[in-house]
Amino acid sequence: MKAYRWILCIILVGVIGFCFIRFGNFQSDESTLQRSAENETITEAAEAATEFTFDADAFNNRLLTVINAYRARFSAPAWTTDTKLTDAAILRAKECSYLASKSHTRPDGSEWFTVLGITENFNYSEITGISGLSPDDLLRSWVSSEAINSGLISTEYTACGIGCEAIGNDVYCVLILYKP
Repeated sequence: MKAYRWILCIILVGVIGFCFIRFGNFQSDESTLQRSAENETITEAAEAATEFTFDADAFNNRLLTVINAYRARFSAPAWTTDTKLTDAAILRAKECSYLASKSHTRPDGSEWFTVLGITENFNYSEITGISGLSPDDLLRSWVSSEAINSGLISTEYTACGIGCEAIGNDVYCVLILYKP
């Protein structure tokens, strides 16, 4: 009987020792410190890679490209951007992000087209949207609406302005269209 107790004690000590070695980090040699530093560097690199820096110009250019490619499928000519419309769209995107909405009403309660300095809206149209970080996703959400889709493929509109503002992972976009 005593032999079995000694064998059980030896096995128990072996298991406990294995657990300390396997699951406990009781080493303080340089290789352990180096592995810890490498793990911290890898973690920091992974966190930096997941940070998103919004580039409005790149987003707007990509959005115009996908819109014009979509328009081409319907034999509609490509849109060009207009500086006045773009400036107004940028301001409207900032307003939408401020309101956390894709409303066509400005923060002061006035209609969206007052951003252009006009009091009546006969030749302009505004399309607003909230997207993730992809212009392609934004276009997909717009074309799912019959009213917006008809504006996107209309040959009456010849120029546009695009403005986008990112808040976190939401991108507030405004497209202002002009027809002569």
